[in-house]
Amino acid sequence: MKDGLTQEKMVLNFMKENGSITSMEAFNYFNITRLSARIFNLRSAGHNIDTEQVEGKNAFGHYMRYARYRLIEEAE
Repeated sequence: MKDGLTQEKMVLNFMKENGSITSMEAFNYFNITRLSARIFNLRSAGHNIDTEQVEGKNAFGHYMRYARYRLIEEAE
């Protein structure tokens, strides 16, 4: 854990500061490999998080789809 924060708290803070997060960002910044599980936990805690399917190219130039998670509203 970074500075004693849970992975969920790191993901939540990142979305609050940057608007959204992808699995690549979660891995690069926090070494989180299962972002969808962290998002599931955040949703279970009452946070409203939207999932957007994004298309892009990988390192080999092939098209791929991935999820971008956006915090809509924090739980109270």
